[in-house]
Amino acid sequence: MTPRIGGTIAIDLRGNLWPRRQTEPSRLNPETGEYNEYKSATPGGHPYGITIDSEDNAWFAQLEADRLGVVNGRTGEVSEVALPPLKEEFAAKDRDVAARGIAVNGVPAIYQKGPRRLNADPKGDSVWVGEFWGGNLLKVNIHTKKLTEYKVPTPTGHPYTAVVE
Repeated sequence: MTPRIGGTIAIDLRGNLWPRRQTEPSRLNPETGEYNEYKSATPGGHPYGITIDSEDNAWFAQLEADRLGVVNGRTGEVSEVALPPLKEEFAAKDRDVAARGIAVNGVPAIYQKGPRRLNADPKGDSVWVGEFWGGNLLKVNIHTKKLTEYKVPTPTGHPYTAVVE
């Protein structure tokens, strides 16, 4: 059975299609029909969005694992960038609940940021990510993996997607 594809499809510089699947990212060469699947470094993070950076690498958000996966466009090697936990203070009772682990059925643990649909600057060195539960816009340098967060101006804001012009 073929896994369901949905949400986002990115196209790399060679014309390959990168659909975001429910389980793992994949690449389809439309000329040859060759189909490759790539396993996340952290399994089960609920991939949510995919984009191609200026160096032809595929980036995908892992909503429930607070990670960004990266597939090297030349080698196929998969790596990841872990997002740091939220810095807010929570009551002891809330921290106890959060200690139980990652999101379950889409309900986040208290410290999670929830990266969702992301977009790369096609001519630059950044990938931009909406941290849905964390209320931030995240900028990732594709070379250094340095993370820079920008708090959205509305306390209850939930950035869903980032658009690069």
